[in-house]
Amino acid sequence: MAIYDIHENLLKNRKEKYTACAIFCDLSKVFDTIDLSILLHKLEHFYGIRSIPLKLLTNYLQDRQQYTVVEGYKSDVQNINRGVPQGSTLGPLLFALYINDLPKASRFRTTMFADDTLLTISSNNPQQLNTLVNAELQKIDNWMRINKLSLNYKKTTFMIIKCDPKPVTSFSINIGNNQIAQTNCTKYLRVIVDDKLSWHQHITNLEDKLSRNLGIFYMTRHYLTPSALKSVYLCLVYSQLQYTIGAWGSVPKTTLNHLNVLHNKLIRAINFASYRSYVTPLCHQSNMLKINDIYHLEIAKMMHCLHNGKLPQTFDDYFVPVTSVHTHLTRKATHGKYFLHSISSEHGKRSIRYHGPNIWDSVHNTLQRLSSILFRKRYPAHGRVA
Repeated sequence: MAIYDIHENLLKNRKEKYTACAIFCDLSKVFDTIDLSILLHKLEHFYGIRSIPLKLLTNYLQDRQQYTVVEGYKSDVQNINRGVPQGSTLGPLLFALYINDLPKASRFRTTMFADDTLLTISSNNPQQLNTLVNAELQKIDNWMRINKLSLNYKKTTFMIIKCDPKPVTSFSINIGNNQIAQTNCTKYLRVIVDDKLSWHQHITNLEDKLSRNLGIFYMTRHYLTPSALKSVYLCLVYSQLQYTIGAWGSVPKTTLNHLNVLHNKLIRAINFASYRSYVTPLCHQSNMLKINDIYHLEIAKMMHCLHNGKLPQTFDDYFVPVTSVHTHLTRKATHGKYFLHSISSEHGKRSIRYHGPNIWDSVHNTLQRLSSILFRKRYPAHGRVA
């Protein structure tokens, strides 16, 4: 969901002809440098954890010890007065609580997932944006120092996303004597984002993975049962295609041509079909989905969560129910439909705000009332209105 929110926000800026700056922050050894006294203070005063629960967490975090063994030689035992236990269930949660007030430190739109932090801000004036970014980033650096964390300046990068192809000249970001490097393409949460929002690099990366997997399926299909082949496909291929397809799956069809060709070859290989076989009957036969159908399923699942109040608050203003637009009850209003905004730009038409209501409108109303689990199972088979 974080990638969807980022993508929608950047698309919205491009549609409104704003220049956006996205800063991909790299924090240095964050799980090891958390100050325990600050963490316990925040747990007590920010989140209301007191009395026995606070004592239990204090006992869990403090007075830990560690030593190192190399080739049978053991180091001295040392006390640990920083950091949260890594590899534990509580570790990531405690870290999230520790940095949860970071968005309040500046005017940046802050997206956080564990220790991956993205800061975005936009303006219709690139020069003013440069000044604004430097001022606000200094606030972020001050917050880091107060909380005894630090940015890895060498690995932190920024990206400029504009509505027109003209490059922004002399855009410089500095924190003290440290200059932040500009990039045209970077990986964030396993997704390759570029400054044109074209997703070319990410899709090329998927094509490379599918090409490698294609050989695996041709070599192993004679030794595995159909159900085992399907399990391998779900693990190696479907999981890769499904991940964040709601963002990159709306690119022009020509951009997806090669990826579709490779995926169709995989479907034929799994079904022992010739290279000339039509893919659609094979998908029905083996209960598989083409890439476009995977995209529709993911957006439909998102709209189903929205319809049942299970989406994060970030997405509340993405869609407007028809009932809030029409003063009288219409047929669509009674079926829980959403208002489709008039969008003319190509980037606007790639957004979930545009595709979501359209796809939800095609979902049969008997499926809209199902639980999330049943909806995911039944929508691919007969989810759309005939």
